[in-house]
Amino acid sequence: MGRCRNRIWAVMVCAAVIFLCADLCRGNMPPVREDDSFSEKALPQELPEVWQQMLLYIQEGLYTHGIDGTYQVYFDGSESDWHAGAYREYAEDHSCELLLEGEGKLWREKLAYSYDADSGWYTFYGQYEPVLVGETARAEFEDSDFVTNMKTDCACIQEVSGEMHLPYPRRYHAESGPVERDARVETSIHGDRDGIDSYSIWTMLYTYVDERLYTNITILYPKVSMPGVYEDAEMQKLQDSINDQIRDAFFYSYGFDEGALQPQEHMYGSIDRNYTITRMDENYLSMRIYENNVFRSAPHPNEWETGITIDMHTGKVLQFRDVVGEDFDLEAFIDSGAFRCRWFWENDTGEYWLEHFDRERDWDTHFYLTDESLGLITTESRYYTNIEADFEDLEIGGF
Repeated sequence: MGRCRNRIWAVMVCAAVIFLCADLCRGNMPPVREDDSFSEKALPQELPEVWQQMLLYIQEGLYTHGIDGTYQVYFDGSESDWHAGAYREYAEDHSCELLLEGEGKLWREKLAYSYDADSGWYTFYGQYEPVLVGETARAEFEDSDFVTNMKTDCACIQEVSGEMHLPYPRRYHAESGPVERDARVETSIHGDRDGIDSYSIWTMLYTYVDERLYTNITILYPKVSMPGVYEDAEMQKLQDSINDQIRDAFFYSYGFDEGALQPQEHMYGSIDRNYTITRMDENYLSMRIYENNVFRSAPHPNEWETGITIDMHTGKVLQFRDVVGEDFDLEAFIDSGAFRCRWFWENDTGEYWLEHFDRERDWDTHFYLTDESLGLITTESRYYTNIEADFEDLEIGGF
């Protein structure tokens, strides 16, 4: 009799389990209690595949760009079908507005992608992801309309960090993240030193490419190689000092961000730098450094030149007054006609540039030497040119 009761209870329990499973499969999930403190938007749920791929893609960016912390990702749901992945269509392309919140900041993100129905793979491209460069000027404010609307109308909230495990298979292609290289690309040129020993200059090529953020930086710069540096500690010290000064002159940042170049902080832009050696002998190494750049927020490309002259005996960078002397009257020589304009822009003349000579310029970084002359880099509006005068005409001796 006892065995019979046990069998009856077992059958009843199995039947209850079967009915409950069938009810759940029909979509009749147990209701969320009204006193639950968390939002349905943050409940674990089966994400649409497109959002799965977005989370994986965001995570890849955070990891490869070294972005620490965990972020709340708000998916836009105000103008789209939640089950369609909250994307808007433009021909065959799609995009999705996102808000990332974490580390005390709010970042407005926009992911663009296409989808290949045959393969079932997504392709992300041309992203605007300011979180990956961390520039605070690009961050959002808590009371902005975008933040307010996104937090109110978002369809889903998920967490992501560069290190966490996301249980989704990767099904997307994407542009590559940052690749940085610095290597010698050309054979050397030689200059006499003290009439006996020689020093060589190698051309180096530095590149930083981040296709994901449309950043492309190319810097061609010289590197000095002196004889006997492995046997002579003083010569090694001199060579290192010269190359440190050269690198500082080429790898500068911009006025609003003092210090060395930080390529990982750039976005949607290109920077090209190269050089022309104007003098190379036993006493001085002088050159003009050229830059061309263009950024997404700029109304036009920009270009300019700077100059650097190094004393090859001391390794020190010369200042303008080291060459011309403390009592040199530059404006008097400009007005006297000692300087000549080497080139000028279309419809300009040499006389125009000398008349509009930039008298407020910091000449320490805007002069160079040739074998026989002093050169200046002057500007007018966003344009520039080079003007030169012979040492003899300037009554400058020793150069």
